Amino acid sequence: MKVYQRFILALGLVLISGPLVCQDYRIAVIPKKESKWGYMNLKGEMIVPPISWLGLPSTTDGTVLTTATGFTTSPKVLYDREGREIEPDIKVKIVNDAWSGEIFGFRGNMLRQVDGGKWGAINSKGKVTVPFLYDELTDFDDGYALGKRDKTYYVVDTQGGEQQIERNEDITYIKHFSEGLAPIELNNKQFGFVDKQGKIIVEPAYLTVGYFSGGYAFVRAPDNKIGFVDRKGNIVIEPKFSEVRGFDKESGLAIAKYRSSDPDGSYTDTTGNMITFTIAEKYDGFFEGLSPAMLGKKYGYLNNKGTWAIMPVFDDAAPFNNGYAPAKSGKYWGIINTKAEWVLQPIYKDLGVVVKLEEAK
Repeated sequence: MKVYQRFILALGLVLISGPLVCQDYRIAVIPKKESKWGYMNLKGEMIVPPISWLGLPSTTDGTVLTTATGFTTSPKVLYDREGREIEPDIKVKIVNDAWSGEIFGFRGNMLRQVDGGKWGAINSKGKVTVPFLYDELTDFDDGYALGKRDKTYYVVDTQGGEQQIERNEDITYIKHFSEGLAPIELNNKQFGFVDKQGKIIVEPAYLTVGYFSGGYAFVRAPDNKIGFVDRKGNIVIEPKFSEVRGFDKESGLAIAKYRSSDPDGSYTDTTGNMITFTIAEKYDGFFEGLSPAMLGKKYGYLNNKGTWAIMPVFDDAAPFNNGYAPAKSGKYWGIINTKAEWVLQPIYKDLGVVVKLEEAK
């Protein structure tokens, strides 16, 4: 099962067509007879034709970033929610993260760019709103990023406004915001969290930390065990795990293991109680209250009680996002809703994340 950036999961039976979709959505798609990605809505209408080597998610206002080939030097073109080409202020580049190899696209409706060795950002209209001043700049989340300029660290907003972070002289590493808090490292050894005002909210005391998800973030204690803290830095689950994933707000569960060798299907609730499901052969994390799971080479979705919310009738299945999930029937992918109804029939080579668009302004 593929999970994060593209979300690939599966369907096995052809179910009835779903209801009419009124809200506007965007999804990256490779049609049956194509080899590149295009973008369409959940009515099956193609907004941007299949011209892109990458299927990066749309912004929430409908802007998509396309590239004709896989090379970062190839032409990059922006399209708006109506499929019209956007003329950006600068020549857009695609940047690969040196550590993870991940390709940076839009995040929080902002796109980080490098010009003359300095970082800045454009908005989804292609306008440079964060000037190219920074030696380091994280992705934006909910309107804010962290940046380093002239040996000083700042909280940066989408218009280039700055707020200096506390204890600046001790900061050695920064990561992006999630749910209003961003991980930072002090003195090359201790991680904590800073808020959008630049105030340290969770005192750096951990070997490493995760991003906030569902109101909680994991923290790795000096003894290498992992627990969870809340947004005030209170420990809500004492460090006792060897592996975890972030919490899902709707289900209240996170994958957790005491040992790496523990079987799949082990979760913790927000009080630290362990729950183990044995109904399936393969398990995944929960997304929007449902977890993809496999039984007998078929995939369905479990609820937080460990019972089938959607029976395992699909050939592959991806996590839900905004109420919809890619699923596979035979060789092809479609989109289902939480009632297991086909919203888009399984006629596509591949599908990406379903993005819910904001109201057009």
